[in-house]
Amino acid sequence: MENKNSFIVNLKCTNCGKEFNADEKNGLCTSCGKVLYPRYDLEKAKETLSKQNIQNRKVYNIWRLHEIMPVKDDRFRITLGEG
Repeated sequence: MENKNSFIVNLKCTNCGKEFNADEKNGLCTSCGKVLYPRYDLEKAKETLSKQNIQNRKVYNIWRLHEIMPVKDDRFRITLGEG
């Protein structure tokens, strides 16, 4: 199930700047082998996320911030039971 509230736009190579679709499985840049960095729609996030909104959530693990996690498909969420 896709996380429709995700603010991730794409993934961008930290070295060469090549951009990748955030909906596809990516590890490292296919051009230079360097790390991919998630890029977000910060204006959309600013409209929706607030300190109060996050504090009121009943989830007490890292997925409390699911909108800014670089995982759009909920099937790939992993937790260690933190919280």
